[in-house]
Amino acid sequence: MKNFSLLLIKSLLVILVCNLFVGCEKALLQLPIYDMAKVTKCERDSIVTQMSYNQNGLSEFKYFVYDSFKSASGVRYSTGVIFCSINGLDYEIELSNTRGGTRVEGIRAKRGNALEHAVQYWYDDQNRLKTARVSGEDAKAVYTNYKYEANRVIVEEGGHDHPIELSSADNLGSVCNVFDFAGAKLTSKYVINPDLYFLGIYGAPISKLPQGQVIEYTEDHQKLSRVGKYHYEY
Repeated sequence: MKNFSLLLIKSLLVILVCNLFVGCEKALLQLPIYDMAKVTKCERDSIVTQMSYNQNGLSEFKYFVYDSFKSASGVRYSTGVIFCSINGLDYEIELSNTRGGTRVEGIRAKRGNALEHAVQYWYDDQNRLKTARVSGEDAKAVYTNYKYEANRVIVEEGGHDHPIELSSADNLGSVCNVFDFAGAKLTSKYVINPDLYFLGIYGAPISKLPQGQVIEYTEDHQKLSRVGKYHYEY
């Protein structure tokens, strides 16, 4: 009888563990995987970012301003978190609990022990960025919102709409940070960090390129080499 009771208790524990495991599996959000072409060099204005890759993805940043070397940093991947440093800022990138694709849930940027800024992210049911919350150590939090229409994206920031009119040209390799063309300061600097963009963490990429920009392709017409101020090498 004693052995039977022990066996029953063990069986119940196994069932409990299995249920917990299945429950955790169900809690994982299934996301599509968005393939991003491996850009090895991106130039914008006075800034040049060089990138290396390994089996995990982007593995190193090198950062230059006016051809002057500023910093180099490895990219470290942990369970649910990515760590890297760019030009004096240390980034801790918290990822959502997902299967398949990866997307950011929150970013904390520190300079030494001091918090420079933090961003929290929310997405719609198509995995597109919907809302972001930008805050600093002492600053009041500011929310930005993103709306998607057939041929444009509207960035709501600071009480104003910043529309991006989209062309029919494809964002080949998803390498173009289309959000930056809204000219919205918080979005361009904090919400969609132009260097961290190449980690492919900001949800569904915008598939079309912005209107009114110079667009150039590689010789084989398989990749983008320029969109406006951005120049890409692979």
